[in-house]
Amino acid sequence: MRKLLGIVFLVLSLFLVVSCSTTALKENEAYTIRIIGLERDISTTKHGNIRTDEDSFTFLENSGFELGDIVEVSFLDKKMDLPLVPSYSSVPAGQAGLALRINDASNNPNDYLATLFMNAGDFMTTYGIAVKQTNEDNSWDWVACDGVTFPIEVEIRMKEKGGYLSQLALADLSKSNERSDYPELDDRGFANFRKVSTTGMGDCLYRSSSPLNDVNGRDTYAMKAIEEAGVNVIVNIEEAKDIAQSRASYEGSYYSRQKVSYFLMTTDFMGKTNNGPLCDALRFMAENPGIYCIHCKEGKDRTGFVTAVLELLMGATMYEVIDDYMVTYMNFFKVEKGTEQYSYISNLITDELKANGITDNGSLQEQTEQFLKEIGLTSDEISALKANLSARI
Repeated sequence: MRKLLGIVFLVLSLFLVVSCSTTALKENEAYTIRIIGLERDISTTKHGNIRTDEDSFTFLENSGFELGDIVEVSFLDKKMDLPLVPSYSSVPAGQAGLALRINDASNNPNDYLATLFMNAGDFMTTYGIAVKQTNEDNSWDWVACDGVTFPIEVEIRMKEKGGYLSQLALADLSKSNERSDYPELDDRGFANFRKVSTTGMGDCLYRSSSPLNDVNGRDTYAMKAIEEAGVNVIVNIEEAKDIAQSRASYEGSYYSRQKVSYFLMTTDFMGKTNNGPLCDALRFMAENPGIYCIHCKEGKDRTGFVTAVLELLMGATMYEVIDDYMVTYMNFFKVEKGTEQYSYISNLITDELKANGITDNGSLQEQTEQFLKEIGLTSDEISALKANLSARI
């Protein structure tokens, strides 16, 4: 409770700072921003988020809105009520929001643009702006839906002042990329590297943050951990092969000498976007026994879902899955087990599993096998995958 009150105090303090320099709109007056286009990595992200032409600082200063407000957002023929939040994880899985990142570790200036998003979903496809086209080289582009032209005006009106404050306090997360800020963790913990040891699992599955991508300052620790663990089969679900191999940390590394395959996944596990890459990744594991490591960028959301599916396939309970999933949030964000915040965040993985037909109503293992068959795996491939994962080293 003391931690939660501290979070609320910090959020309210931010509101006071921002409100000192804002100009309030008249009742029902719209504040307008624009979606300029679909330029890859600038206007759009691979996860289906769409950036606008206004940075978050300017938006808050000129609109009079504040983080925690609920606003009515209108564009094209769409109208919806969205919360103003500081990060994508500030809303539950499958919910949309308007992200205003003003206190973030990103070095990409585009990340600070006001962004329409859906947590664990695809905003652009869901709301009829564009559809994703994946190219042969695993790169991607967005193609506008029929009748959609740019720029798109987005009108924003106040719906409920401070209406999202309590949820925002629960979802508020911040982490550091400095090793010295985590003296309680060993190097493996800082790298989010750990063995998956739930019921039915053997000794051969690890999960990790990226050993190549240095954006979180954990790559060198993750690289050392996979070598020490003897990992020899790596499932990269973060990026395309050419991007990964272009990193300076790849050439001549332990990583480069192992059996590695690349399956570009988004954070949209509520829909069908990742079914193809997920099927391919698990087929790769079924065909290649060894000591595995699955990683995305942080080893949190995408890695978390794929690992959860494998854990349930091997006979884990939902409680075990949640406990393993939440280790990342406890280590990175210092979320405390048993708190309301812990419960709120853990709903992300259970909601994603439910969206794919895996619930506590019935056998989790049978439901997981059925899900894997639906995305394209055969019974023989599932059996081979289970045999590989149960191996004792």
